[in-house]
Amino acid sequence: MKIIKGLLITLLALLVIWIILALFSPKGYNVSREITTEASLEKVWNQISTFEKWQNWSPWKINDSNLKSKYEGTSGSVGSMTSWVGDPQSGTGNMTITEVIPNSKLGYDLQFEEFPVSQGFIEITEENGISTITWNSKGDLSFFMRPVTFFGMFDNMMGPNFEVGLLIIKELAESSPEPLKREIEVSQVEMPEVNCLGIRHKTIFAAIGEVYIQVTGNSSCIYYSWNELDSTTEVFPCVSVSSSLEIAPVGLQLVLVPASRAVKSTYYGSAEESMATHLKIDDYCKEYNLKTGLVIEEYVNTATVTSGDELITNIYYQIIE
Repeated sequence: MKIIKGLLITLLALLVIWIILALFSPKGYNVSREITTEASLEKVWNQISTFEKWQNWSPWKINDSNLKSKYEGTSGSVGSMTSWVGDPQSGTGNMTITEVIPNSKLGYDLQFEEFPVSQGFIEITEENGISTITWNSKGDLSFFMRPVTFFGMFDNMMGPNFEVGLLIIKELAESSPEPLKREIEVSQVEMPEVNCLGIRHKTIFAAIGEVYIQVTGNSSCIYYSWNELDSTTEVFPCVSVSSSLEIAPVGLQLVLVPASRAVKSTYYGSAEESMATHLKIDDYCKEYNLKTGLVIEEYVNTATVTSGDELITNIYYQIIE
């Protein structure tokens, strides 16, 4: 009986000590690691800008070769998501991009099963030709979990993985070719009237059936709306056709885009990296107090190039006021 009483007193004392520790412990954790590299901001960004690219350096993917991932949303944009199922170390969870600043910062929310959402980011800064890559993760802790911060549990658990991932990012960035740099130029132009044949729907892209019709211009996409919360858009993939066409073939739609003024910029490279150009146009429109409607991407040379880096895309924001 004395032994049982002694055990109960010991357990009660430990519980009191744990509660006292919880009262004076941080309410959350914050794990951060950084590494420096001679690689440029652009070369580093090219390794981290989409979840698909994380597969090349993710420490959890390296440690768990059977980890299965899937992707949703527009790659590299706010709202795009990756989810995975892995071994006990990798767990089951998902990540959603919450912030994108090209060549600077990628923010995300991380959710594991049965755990609250945490926030993280990878940020790149440059000074005197040296880039610093910082990987950070933070989250809230329940009251009784707070004392674990005294023992560095989260830092010891996550920190070494961050170090491995950052080292691989550095190696990949330093060994990759320097991306072709072009200044983003934005201007106002006159858009001619265009007759467009395609399909309007609420997915990202769809194939356009081949029909025997005179094509008069490049393939394009007309964007009617954009939802930043879930990264969805109402889009009309199309090709410019002869103005003499008045009835669309079965399954296709004919849209006449009226002549108007537009804000234009030309983007060079693969579509997944075009966000910086759209942001530049958005800044231009705000600076000159322009209200815009349809957004049109014209794919100038998709039929003739073999590398995404060689793609040329004219981007137009139709001015309505």
